[in-house]
Amino acid sequence: MQYQYVGVQRRERVEILTVDFPPSNALDPQVRDDLSRALTQAERDDEVWCVIITAAGEKFFMGGANIRALVELDVAGALARAQAARKFLEQLWSMSKPVIAAINGYCLGGGLELALACDIRVAAEHAELGLPEVALGLMPGGGGSQRLPMVLGQGWARYLIMTGQRLKARQAMDIGLVQRVSPSGEVIEEAMEVATAINRNGPLGVRMAKKALNASTQMPLDQALDEENRLWASLFNTQDLRRGVEAFLNKQKPLYQAD
Repeated sequence: MQYQYVGVQRRERVEILTVDFPPSNALDPQVRDDLSRALTQAERDDEVWCVIITAAGEKFFMGGANIRALVELDVAGALARAQAARKFLEQLWSMSKPVIAAINGYCLGGGLELALACDIRVAAEHAELGLPEVALGLMPGGGGSQRLPMVLGQGWARYLIMTGQRLKARQAMDIGLVQRVSPSGEVIEEAMEVATAINRNGPLGVRMAKKALNASTQMPLDQALDEENRLWASLFNTQDLRRGVEAFLNKQKPLYQAD
């Protein structure tokens, strides 16, 4: 399937989605719509085990919303826009398959909010990340004030959101905002290394683990532990578990099929 602003490439069992919306790959509604449809297709495709989201060029990952368009909004329009962005980012957050953000340049505002809705973030060494909305008299409106504390804790989240400070990629890795940093021009290969490492494992186990991790952010501890128990037990009715255990006992590499 083809999209106007998102390119799709398949490498082994990894779907690479590349946003191409000059000049700054702003996360405008039409870009969100293309990404949403591409993610829906990847979710349904049994041959896709992992997704990478990146952007064209090496200057911008995603530059957030179109600032000129924001000026024209009233309160009702702003609320509708925020709710539409929330719906898309919740779709991304709740994907059953792991999603990696391959950050190849400026990752600001809505761009960072999208990256925060991914499972893992890999950044090129020249990338800059931040939520600078307060410099415009705004605040994060696409989940940044909720997901950044989940990733970094309240201290760093409050500092970054209230100052609007941008971080270089290695600074972001030092505090846990990104997990790996690559040389410029190699971020897709770095993200593919992560995806390949994930895909060596039982895909159903990975997906149940992701559900349990998401539950830890949405439920009280006792309920999240109940959910973890349920998800763990559900794997005992799968061929994936049998393949993994038999391969381990026979000192072989498992051949998973996610069926």
